[in-house]
Amino acid sequence: MKKYLSIFMTAVMVLTMIPMMAFADTYPKASVIGNPAAFTTDDTNKEVRFKVELGKNLDLKTGRAMIQLDNAKLATTPAPASVTVVQGSTTTSSPTVAFKTPDGNALTGGEKMFNLEVASDIAANKVDSIDVIVSLKLDFSDSELKDVKLTIKDYGLGIGDETLVVGKDKSETLRDFEVEVDKPSTSIGPAGGTLSTVLLSKLDKLSANKADNEIVVSLPSGYIFSTSTKVVIGGGSPTVTYSKDKNEMTITGVDNKTSYVTIEPFVILEASNSASTGNISAGFNFKVSGKSVASKDVIIGKLQSYGLTLTAKEPGMKEIPTLSRGIAKTVELTIKAVDGTLSNGAVINLDVKNAEIVYNTIKVVEPTGLVLTAPRSAGSNNKVSGYEVYNDSEFALRTHKYDVQNIKVTFDVVAEEKATGKATVTASVTRLDDVTIDIAKITNVLNVEITPAKVEKGTKPALPNVVIKESTINQL
Repeated sequence: MKKYLSIFMTAVMVLTMIPMMAFADTYPKASVIGNPAAFTTDDTNKEVRFKVELGKNLDLKTGRAMIQLDNAKLATTPAPASVTVVQGSTTTSSPTVAFKTPDGNALTGGEKMFNLEVASDIAANKVDSIDVIVSLKLDFSDSELKDVKLTIKDYGLGIGDETLVVGKDKSETLRDFEVEVDKPSTSIGPAGGTLSTVLLSKLDKLSANKADNEIVVSLPSGYIFSTSTKVVIGGGSPTVTYSKDKNEMTITGVDNKTSYVTIEPFVILEASNSASTGNISAGFNFKVSGKSVASKDVIIGKLQSYGLTLTAKEPGMKEIPTLSRGIAKTVELTIKAVDGTLSNGAVINLDVKNAEIVYNTIKVVEPTGLVLTAPRSAGSNNKVSGYEVYNDSEFALRTHKYDVQNIKVTFDVVAEEKATGKATVTASVTRLDDVTIDIAKITNVLNVEITPAKVEKGTKPALPNVVIKESTINQL
């Protein structure tokens, strides 16, 4: 019984596998005959051949398939496309297979998209052994030096397009150039700014004639180049021009002996809100005699909204200082701005709460030339914990040049008489939300701990246990 059951189960397994095997290969089936054609832009009538298995191409079974060329066109010659039908072992040149333009006209050359139409008497034959061998004569004069692709388009049967590589350029080594981005995380704000420096190298495959070569750098939509962009080349002087909309920059004066090209792109937005925040990519396209030989896209920075970031610490330490009443401490405040946030003459107002700024201690560490505006002294008769302080714990910094991004100031603070918790500073700039951070912790000089005494009936009352400690060592 077990033996018969085993045979039965095996039969069931085989039967369940048949549909999968029978229908697993129903997608379009096409292949290049021989190797993809090796071409140069001087080739205007070069043959490529590929085979389509009619029985497995559902579009051709319905009588028509659309063919699209990428990076090449049909040659302007009589019969730029021809076909041979192979059915089983019989080869016939069949007049029942024709090529037409999408609007139904005969091919004349120069087309990049056309139809392959199969007459009903062939389409009705569902034998898988029918092969349609297509021969195309291609013109590569306008081609870029990259792969030439041919796609058999899906007519809506849900099987997807099929793409073949039918041509490869003879000089693929011309693609060998390198792009190095110094700091792709470089950020700019909506006012624009300088993005990461880019280094281009391995240019030895360019033409020896400088007049033949161009390096075109393009920006994404919404950005334009400022003429403040810097370009330096090794072994010569570049010529830099811009497209009418300034979205592209063209560098000439380079040849196969140029050791490097460095680009420091200064970009601005084409208009307010013309680009979304996020990564900014640039395209680098090498052209020889007006034709592209290589191209790469890389991220050269990011766009952020205007904004400030504040950090504070005690100099030489990683944390903010702890203020005990009567003891002043130094605060090191760092302000970082997104590019374009702080233009020339921008004012940052800084307001300290829960602490007083010790008079004459505000110092601008960087950048030099920043303008400091601080209030007058509160006077020697209005000291806080023995320190002469400013009349108001507010001061202002005013920028002196375009696009200040890093500011560092130091100042001494002393806790207000009744302050607890933390001292803070708030930065205010026109057009931005205020930013507030902690700059010091505030604690008492003395901590008093009292342990209540235990009192028992009939005995003399004991005194409570009182312990007085410094909150910070060596403050008394």
